[in-house]
Amino acid sequence: MCALDDDYLARARPLGASRVLWEVDEAGVDARTIRARLDLDSGYLSRLLRGLEAEHLVEVEQDSGDHRVRVVRLTEAGRVERAELDRRSDELAQSLLAPLDHPQRARLVDAMATVER
Repeated sequence: MCALDDDYLARARPLGASRVLWEVDEAGVDARTIRARLDLDSGYLSRLLRGLEAEHLVEVEQDSGDHRVRVVRLTEAGRVERAELDRRSDELAQSLLAPLDHPQRARLVDAMATVER
């Protein structure tokens, strides 16, 4: 499985669209916030959002207070899909870590801390 596959976590959508879906919280989020967090081009984000809208996973609306702002909200289907992505991601992580013994896991955690720094 590769993050660049068109069926990331076997969900028939690429990582980019799944990542955008994951960024939308229960209260909704400004599209500019998603773009900034993920460092995406506005045109690319718009295409991803249109695709997620076509799947009925998100709704994109103008903010009632500022019509220049687009707010992205999860639909019920989007909440279900996001939960499924979380479950599958956790399952994948567990499958990668399961074969490691305690010293190997400790080395992995140390390496991750190094990369984070």
